[in-house]
Amino acid sequence: MDQTQDRKKMKRYNDTYDEEIFDDNDFYQQQLRELIESRMVDNDDPMATGMRWAASKKDEVKKKKVKVDTKASKGRKLKFNVHEKIQNFMAPIPSGQWHDEMIEDLYSSLLGQRKLLQESAADDLLV
Repeated sequence: MDQTQDRKKMKRYNDTYDEEIFDDNDFYQQQLRELIESRMVDNDDPMATGMRWAASKKDEVKKKKVKVDTKASKGRKLKFNVHEKIQNFMAPIPSGQWHDEMIEDLYSSLLGQRKLLQESAADDLLV
């Protein structure tokens, strides 16, 4: 009966075994054992514990503290970039003279009052 059970187990194992899947249980069990053993060693010795803690802290990368100007918040300081001076720039020189009628015509056309001015002029002529 013992042989029949072994055969059944082997048959079950062969049915579920897949060559494509790598079984790494042994590797992880060994890693776990080593971890547990390393934690168990020198547990009572505070000097060894302190040395291990210092070694682990030494390996950590220290972050540099960013210096922030706390007075610059809430609009107390302005941020700006200085631009270079403009070179070869000259302000435009007016080339012609505008008389009053041209200026009034321009402003009235910009503000949409040309129609009102023409109507008032037509009313003046009729009266």
